[in-house]
Amino acid sequence: MEIGSLLTQFRGTSPVRSIAEGLLVNTYQPDSSTMPLFSALANNSANHWREQVVAAWALARVPLDAQERDAAAGMLMETLERDEDQTLWERFLRGLLWGYGTMLPLCVIWSLLICRSGENIDWADVFPQMLFLMGSLASILTIPMCVVYGRLNSGHNDMLRAASAESLGRLHVIESIGPLAEKLFDQSTTVREASAFALMQILPKLEESDYGAIDQQSVAHLAEALIHPNTLLVFKILEALNKVGTGSTLPAVERLTREGKTKQLQETAKQVAAVLEERRRRERESRHLMRAAAGSEAQADGLMRAVHADGQSEPSQSLVNGACPNEWL
Repeated sequence: MEIGSLLTQFRGTSPVRSIAEGLLVNTYQPDSSTMPLFSALANNSANHWREQVVAAWALARVPLDAQERDAAAGMLMETLERDEDQTLWERFLRGLLWGYGTMLPLCVIWSLLICRSGENIDWADVFPQMLFLMGSLASILTIPMCVVYGRLNSGHNDMLRAASAESLGRLHVIESIGPLAEKLFDQSTTVREASAFALMQILPKLEESDYGAIDQQSVAHLAEALIHPNTLLVFKILEALNKVGTGSTLPAVERLTREGKTKQLQETAKQVAAVLEERRRRERESRHLMRAAAGSEAQADGLMRAVHADGQSEPSQSLVNGACPNEWL
């Protein structure tokens, strides 16, 4: 990412520019405040997209304490999942709306003046024709403008999401595995490449102790990423599933044992599939035990609430201060 070219478009007094330049030339002071970076990333104005991109890039390169790191991880993940892309049809409709909306007040006033100055002229006949003609002429300009502006805005948003993905990888944010795996198939090439880079940084950091700590949706997105064309990344994903994968990811791994691009990839997938098969068996046994325990509790509760023939419940007996009631003696 060309951060240097973005910095040339900053104003000279920008604190974000000072931090970024210090990082680029190794003159950044570790005791400098990081608040300008957080403030810039939180600014959602389209006019400040450069500050947002540079702030997202810099947050992974400045010293952060535990609280700042957690805040940076949350903001970067939120930025990564921000999708403001519009289809060509949506941009066309926006331009059409701007064209007719701009001409509407003018057509109302002009048609009223024409009706007042002429005789036997109906406003309902003049206004629709005037609006159609003027709106169509205005749309010739507004539609291309909205299409071009939409593409520029989409490109800026892609740069921001790519910078956020890269920083999440450098910060080794385990909670971002799911969103990053999902963005491996994003429409933007820049976002896809940055997400792949981030996962390559994070996945090797996983431990077997992380099993169960990652939510099921993230693990599912990770399994879906096994069809990614980057074979090295697929190897890393298999290693991660070997540590944190659940039984639900077994079908995706089994498919790779048959359709893997290389023999080594297929063998690795078979080894992981064996681990996931055993893990799925334990998960099923655990669910059966939980159901059995729930059924035993219900049965015991029913026995404790035995009903006499006359329809009244048997009074419960309990120990009082460690002694049994007199009627038990």
